[in-house]
Amino acid sequence: MSRYGDRFACGVTVEGAQTVIVGAGLGTSVLPMRLFTHPEIWLVELGRQ
Repeated sequence: MSRYGDRFACGVTVEGAQTVIVGAGLGTSVLPMRLFTHPEIWLVELGRQ
């Protein structure tokens, strides 16, 4: 749980000049699995604007 609610739960959030990228995580709280989410691979390309 986060004090921001679902705002930064998973995905890309753009606020002004800032971009926040949050993945669904590894799922290692008890068992090494993630429930109710699709597998994902993120490709992040950094560059100048």
